[in-house]
Amino acid sequence: MAIYNHWKTNTDDLGTSTQQNELYDYATDAGVKELDSVASSNTTLYNQLNTGLQGVIDSELREPLPQALRAGQTATWLQYLSDSGGTVHKSHLPSMLNNP
Repeated sequence: MAIYNHWKTNTDDLGTSTQQNELYDYATDAGVKELDSVASSNTTLYNQLNTGLQGVIDSELREPLPQALRAGQTATWLQYLSDSGGTVHKSHLPSMLNNP
């Protein structure tokens, strides 16, 4: 299963309105050849994988970093905003960085 998103400008929030999904059922010939994506067909396979993926996003990817790593995270976000042409302002940083 693959999910593609654009990020909302100057945030760490996913722009779900542009989200695209891919999922191939390798139990079928078309799935093995990656010709028939079942991501939009609401199959049991898709539902199981999507539920698991959402759990990982919430419990792992969105989990705050340990305090010892937050200064580096803040510096990286500031550099990213600067390099991407965004207006560098603390209010544009993810909320987890604004409330350490």
